[in-house]
Formats: sequence, structure tokens, C-alpha cells
Amino acid sequence: PFSSVGDLIRGAENYNPWAEFLLGVCYMEGIGVQKNPKRAEELMRLSGRTGLVIAAVLQAQMMLSRGVPSPEEREELRLILYYHSFYHLKLITLRLLTAYTGIGGDQNKKWAADQAVKHYRGEDLYLDMARRSERLYAVAEKYSQGIPQLWRVVARMHSRYERMLKDRDPDLDYLVARLMEEGVYVKKDPKGALTLYKKASEAAHPAACAGAARCYRLGIGTVKNPVEAAAYEN
Repeated sequence: PFSSVGDLIRGAENYNPWAEFLLGVCYMEGIGVQKNPKRAEELMRLSGRTGLVIAAVLQAQMMLSRGVPSPEEREELRLILYYHSFYHLKLITLRLLTAYTGIGGDQNKKWAADQAVKHYRGEDLYLDMARRSERLYAVAEKYSQGIPQLWRVVARMHSRYERMLKDRDPDLDYLVARLMEEGVYVKKDPKGALTLYKKASEAAHPAACAGAARCYRLGIGTVKNPVEAAAYEN
């Protein structure tokens, strides 16, 4: 186990992918160093390129949160989602979301819709491989146990991933709800859409909260209820 942020810095200087990943988390959270999202993303990129998929997850999420305006970045994101998605549940979902919305420049709505429904129904061929990634979080916890604040953050990541494997990623619930509401590529089911929006909202999913609010405000799958709409908007 690393016993200090200084250990992580020295490990990262010697190209240790676990040190790069954990130091990236420190920069992401401001643990022992000043918060620096750009540096965190750089470290996740270095670690992820060695095949450490849990670092690739964070890099992809950071790229999407800040936006990927250039063709080079869109291609990098596409490659991360393509090559790593079979090994982590979150990257499977991000690949489907980006393909459906066109974020990342590789839009294919029909394919994304078909795959999302299969995954939602438990027909995903890659789920067994995605389960293997859970062990990586356990290793990260072991390596970070000498830095309690960092260990707690990694333990939360581990816990979230275990819940996703047991149930479903809120991003997937949101995407399937959107398909049901729109009735494009799948049978229109406004009531089912609202149910999934509400379920994803339990994980504080912003877009799902907005979807549930829209359903209550417009009477999609339910009677109009401005009070409930306001609750999800807030």
C-alpha cells in the first residue's frame, strides 16, 4: 500500500499505473494536493493506456463532463469507449449514450437503441466480463489503505460499481426511459418511461430528474402534477 501522496507522486514518476490512477483521484478530489481536473485527466489517460480500465472510466467521464469539441478528442473518446467498454459496465453504457446522442461524433441511434434494450433485459454478452472489473476496485482499495481519505473515495467507487452490477447503471435506465418516452426504435411506453426516470432519479441522475419533472408537468404516463414536477426540478 502507498502510505502518502508523496509515494503516489514518486510512483507516477516511475510509470506505475496504480500510482497514476490513485494520484489522479487525489487531483480530482483535492486529497493532499490542490484540485486540478486537467492534471487528473492526464493521469487517468496514462493509467488507462496501460489497460487499467477503472482509470479509463474516469477519463471518459471527465472528457464528457467538460465537452469534447475537437475531432482528435472525439476520436480518443471513441477509442476508449470501443476498446474498454467490454470490461466495465459504465463504459458499456457511456458507449450507448454517446452513440445515441452523437456526443463524440459517432452517432448510430438504431444500434444504440437495440443494444440498450438488450442490456436492459439482461441479454448483454459482456456482463460477465464487466463483473471482472469489480476486482480492480478491491485492489485499488488495498493500495490506498495507507491514505485514509483516498481510501474512502475509492471505497465509494467500489460500492457504486457493486450496486450497478447488482441492478443497473442509472445512465442505462435514463437511456431506456428516453427511448420509451420517444417511442423511437422501441414500443412507446410513457408509464414505463416515468418509472425508469424516477428510478434513475434515486441516484441523483440530473437528466433523469429532468425527465421525471417533464412527465409530471406535461402528463406523460401520468396525470399532470405540478407539485411532483417541482419536486424533481429541485
